[in-house]
Amino acid sequence: MTRQAENETFNAGAAIRVQGLNLDMDGITRELGHDPTHMHRRGEPSIIDKSYALDAWIMDSPLGESQDLELHLNWLADQLMPHKQYI
Repeated sequence: MTRQAENETFNAGAAIRVQGLNLDMDGITRELGHDPTHMHRRGEPSIIDKSYALDAWIMDSPLGESQDLELHLNWLADQLMPHKQYI
């Protein structure tokens, strides 16, 4: 292993993002059985001082960044597959 490879850090994560206009945020939360990690409405200011163009409901995997990407994706699949008809 090279010195560079020894010092590299691997971070992974996964999320589902539902975007659109006039989203039923409470309905999405209720149907998926999870609170969003983040949500915003169209027109609200973003962190870069622009307004969001769409509503968004976002749920991140709660697994740590040091976990393999496959674990994050499996967690999301476990949460979402029972609701695939809704999605």
